Amino acid sequence: MQKIKIVTLNVGYYMFGGDFVKDPNHNLENICRRILDRFSRYNPDILCIQEDLIIKNSPIFESIYNEYGYKKINYCESFPLGTAKLGNVIYSKIKVKKGFNIKNLDSGQKGCISSPRCATSIVINGLKLANVHLCGGPLDNKGVIENKINSRLREKNIRKVVEMGVDIIVGDLNSSYCVNYGNIEKVNKFDEWRESALEYLFKNGYKSAYKYYKTGTTFIRKNCVFDWVFFKNVQVNKTKIIRFYGKNIKMLSDHHAILVEILC
Repeated sequence: MQKIKIVTLNVGYYMFGGDFVKDPNHNLENICRRILDRFSRYNPDILCIQEDLIIKNSPIFESIYNEYGYKKINYCESFPLGTAKLGNVIYSKIKVKKGFNIKNLDSGQKGCISSPRCATSIVINGLKLANVHLCGGPLDNKGVIENKINSRLREKNIRKVVEMGVDIIVGDLNSSYCVNYGNIEKVNKFDEWRESALEYLFKNGYKSAYKYYKTGTTFIRKNCVFDWVFFKNVQVNKTKIIRFYGKNIKMLSDHHAILVEILC
């Protein structure tokens, strides 16, 4: 069996602002390289990135990933940011196959305000891995309270991914068991909004690779786990949080990365 290291991270480039076409922010290139430098200490085989910048049907920093030995395998475009789009991208150092894309997880539903959200995938030695970014954020949270968004939308989103027969689901699910979720925890339907996708996965036989999801944190601005690795039919050897902000670490993203080592 082969040991494969997979990392998932929401790079959060939206935080650093700017119009990435008309006025390229070279600072972002430095941030990208510093993120990859941090990854390189762990030598992951596969990188699953959310909120990567997509311009003219290509990830803007693809050449930088190439410098570090990673090839773009698959990607999907998500919601717009200026004249660019944010999206999910899967890069790999090892031989994998391109999988399916779900370009709009909300299709046919009362969708999220910051949309579309998407999923992209690869196949690793016969195992399907999906890189997912579900609805979330202040606009969508407000939409739930104002009945503009169905509180179980994320459950419907993730169901579309599960129906593809996925073995490993990684990414920013914008879902958490955190009690203080945007200071609106007293709204009953908000429990469904923050937890229903997670409960759906657990009920359908998936396990969380990160065991401290009720007490840990991967989202820097709240003491919550928003980033997940779910799996079934797979042996997970190791799980580690790679920190992107903290003591002696300048903020590179508003998320921390999750690293898993699988056997397949």
